[in-house]
Amino acid sequence: MKSPPLKEIFSQTIHQKANAQSNPIRALEQWKDEIHHYKDVKSKFSSFEDIDQAIRQMIVERGYLVPILQEYDQTKRKKFIDAMNTPVLEPESSVASNVAEWLSCGLILHNFQDGEEPELTTCLFCGNEIDPEEVKSYISDRIDNEYAKLIAAIGQFQKNLADSLIELSQLQVAGKVDEKIIDSAREQITNLQTVLTDKHHHTDQDLGLGEDVFSGILAVNDTIRQVRDEADAGLAQLRHEQDNIEKLAKRSIGLALQGRQDVDAAVQQIGSVEKRLDEENRSLELTKDFLKKLNEKSSDLEGFLSLMNGTLKTVGMDFHLQFSAISSTN
Repeated sequence: MKSPPLKEIFSQTIHQKANAQSNPIRALEQWKDEIHHYKDVKSKFSSFEDIDQAIRQMIVERGYLVPILQEYDQTKRKKFIDAMNTPVLEPESSVASNVAEWLSCGLILHNFQDGEEPELTTCLFCGNEIDPEEVKSYISDRIDNEYAKLIAAIGQFQKNLADSLIELSQLQVAGKVDEKIIDSAREQITNLQTVLTDKHHHTDQDLGLGEDVFSGILAVNDTIRQVRDEADAGLAQLRHEQDNIEKLAKRSIGLALQGRQDVDAAVQQIGSVEKRLDEENRSLELTKDFLKKLNEKSSDLEGFLSLMNGTLKTVGMDFHLQFSAISSTN
């Protein structure tokens, strides 16, 4: 779903709660309730621009969350271990020369170089039919081919290991994966580089590697995938909130009002004033009630009123006394 443009977002108006002026405390509680109304918005951002900036940052950070050496699946890892543990003869080496010498002896034993004795076409060791020249050529080609493939594979893997060290450094800068896990993988890569160097110099040796030579690399890759999945979920959530910016804005208002000292102080002040007004209104009601009863039931005061009113009339003062309830205006 395409997000609306910034101009459209900022033109939207968030209205104040109803009767907020006459009952501000109730309005405040309604704003705080907005925090819990929208289960599908969770972030603390309050504007489209802030969310957009966060999304851009997360995309950059996610770019570093790429498993290292991921082309080396279980099959290739097994082949690598087998290659390191399999002796391969180097052409023109003393070992290869010994094999060639052994083959030459085999030629003599089978009379292939004896012009007087008939050539043996059956191997004296295994009983199979043989062609010594073909066998010798096959062995020589195999030595050359296996050695060349091994050296090429070592060179390629060394390059891949060097690249993976750079990727780990970038991953460490991003700060999304535990440094201990990264350090463990880096140490294992360094060990593998040493293994490759040893094998390059001594192809005829069995290095005796076990399956655990990739454990640190597999561990960091598992963590990278987990963090990447969490990042993908976070990106999806932020994009959803971009599309529901009004909900997010209302929730943000509630969060902004929650726990603020100035707001809490204002609420206390309003409560104190309202309490005082209630007490004054109650006192006024009691006074009105008292005067009303006094005016209706006090016969002694009625005589006093008559006396005073007569006196006032005698002296020419145009006043008339009476008890009456105090009226109030709100």
